Amino acid sequence: MQNDTRGQKQVSVLITTCNGENWIAEQIVSILDQSYQNIEIVVCDDASTDSTLNIVSELLVGTKHQILGGRERIGVNRNIQRGLNACRGDYIAICDQDDIWLPEKIEVLLGAIGEASAVWCDSELIGAGGERLNDTLMNSYYKADAPTGRCPLKLFYKNAVSGHAMLFRRQLLDVALPLVEVPMYDQQLAIAAAISDGLSYEQSALTLHRQHADNQANKFITAAAPKNALSTSTRGGRQEKDRRRVENLYAVIAYALDVHKRISKSLDVECSADEARLKVLQRQLESTGALGRFRCLLSIIRMRHELFYTYRFPRNVKLCWSIYRGMSLNPVLHPPQKLV
Repeated sequence: MQNDTRGQKQVSVLITTCNGENWIAEQIVSILDQSYQNIEIVVCDDASTDSTLNIVSELLVGTKHQILGGRERIGVNRNIQRGLNACRGDYIAICDQDDIWLPEKIEVLLGAIGEASAVWCDSELIGAGGERLNDTLMNSYYKADAPTGRCPLKLFYKNAVSGHAMLFRRQLLDVALPLVEVPMYDQQLAIAAAISDGLSYEQSALTLHRQHADNQANKFITAAAPKNALSTSTRGGRQEKDRRRVENLYAVIAYALDVHKRISKSLDVECSADEARLKVLQRQLESTGALGRFRCLLSIIRMRHELFYTYRFPRNVKLCWSIYRGMSLNPVLHPPQKLV
């Protein structure tokens, strides 16, 4: 029997799908079984060629839902943005096609968000067949304090905020969109929330997060060098990884600046001056030697850091060495392409 939803804020649950016939039914049933019932379900399909859409259509008969998609594969971030633009709820929660939500997930996150722009929770890991792996995402991947409050710098180098575990106010889209090609959408949304009214964290594992060969989750783009970054088998492989890290770091910083400008239009003059300084540094990046380029990159980071002064610039030796090797390859950095 449906719960009485009078007086409840509506939550849009955005499901992105792509050839998910093996698991999508279990995920949708777990959403329909939520203790919080005032939801709309928005399914955004990225050109599935299996029976995913048939399964979805059958399960959602008689519910408040939208099904979007097309024949052309557009990728994760574009698919997410298409779905976000269609969401009409006061809050939005994103889910993967292959997870399972605990019945109280939405209700608990709504109670935990407080005054923040977004809230996220831990996730219990399960195998392809649903078997419990006796571990959680935070414990397995991060082993660090969860970023909370206005903490954008903590999210620049490694993103701990998983999209499938987030619930956020719809107003966040006013500053978070348009998304860019990199980094992944959840890192962008987390940074936008951290710059806005902050992030809240719920320690409970409210999602059963499936691990299998085909899932796209947890392939986070990070700028910081991992512990084994200096022991990659070939010099060329090391340099390519470092080049990508430098470019991704720049993309994260550029996106964060765009969010900051949208939030604080009164700072347009300051931001325009920042952009002028950035262009000068860009020219230097393309014309100086390796050490000069490394110093330019540090200047870019410090310049952006003036906007996010909560934390000091992280003086990480491995990170600096990784950035230096990447800059020695003379990458030409450009602002990330906005998605339309």
